[in-house]
Amino acid sequence: RGERRLWRKLDKPNGLYAHDGLYWVDGTTLYADGKAVGTVSDGKKQFVSLGAYIIILPDMRYYQRLTGEFGEMSARWSGGVRFADGEYAGVAAKGCALISKSTEFPFRKGDAVTIAGTKKNDKTIIIREVSDDRKTLTFYENSFVVGEESAVTVSREVPELRFACENENRLWGCDGDTIYASKPGDPFNFNVFDGISTDSYAVTVGSAGDFTACASFMGYPCFFKENLIYKVHGSKPSDFQVMGSASLGVDEGSGFSPAAAGEVLYYLSRTGIVGYAGGIPQSVADAFGDVRYRDAVGGCDGRRYFVSMQ
Repeated sequence: RGERRLWRKLDKPNGLYAHDGLYWVDGTTLYADGKAVGTVSDGKKQFVSLGAYIIILPDMRYYQRLTGEFGEMSARWSGGVRFADGEYAGVAAKGCALISKSTEFPFRKGDAVTIAGTKKNDKTIIIREVSDDRKTLTFYENSFVVGEESAVTVSREVPELRFACENENRLWGCDGDTIYASKPGDPFNFNVFDGISTDSYAVTVGSAGDFTACASFMGYPCFFKENLIYKVHGSKPSDFQVMGSASLGVDEGSGFSPAAAGEVLYYLSRTGIVGYAGGIPQSVADAFGDVRYRDAVGGCDGRRYFVSMQ
């Protein structure tokens, strides 16, 4: 191999991620393979990839690798609107249209949006069609009371995620004691509930304490508290089941420590480094002596587990 060399010096490294290229945050600037592509807040970052998107937490921002687009995952629009009859799938339909009286809507077909500020039409509802000029949103027939004109706020909200991972083409995440999953292939929609396999998903667990980490492992999204491990079974929201076990979870403050090496997920628990293969975590802490460690960040090369701890 060639000699090691200094490639770049960062003023304030806040995160590093390798995918199809190298991504990092230096201070408040996001870089993609050395090119500045966006601005984020100052602080430690977590990166998650889903398709062409790189998600940056806790900012809830994204970078689209193919187009170079950078922006916020949530979207919000305010202005005057009119609720009217219209057309859905080329057929006349009553109470289906939301028409902007000013600027274009920033939403897409399939987005679940929340309408607020009306007398009769406040609700969360799924967009079925968007007009070519992006000034008319179409929904199912009889979605609205027609005739009302109002200044409203229309928003597509993404929950604040403390930790996140990709599993089976969904963005999974957690915050507090709630687990969330996006629509398949769509990290921007967490409120789509059509009763079909491509719905979003959310569930609150009843145990004490907040989640301390999450990871995709052996085909399952796994969520950790300090003394509990939750694994989500199933292939679609109608059969998702959250199975919990009282086991050594991830130590608070070491949410970046889980990494899989050799079909074992390693992380820092309150009793030291453990290996989790889907059953009871096994301690491998003896190799580290009697020192108590904290604030671990882990990674792997596929075979070996690397960890930095205080």
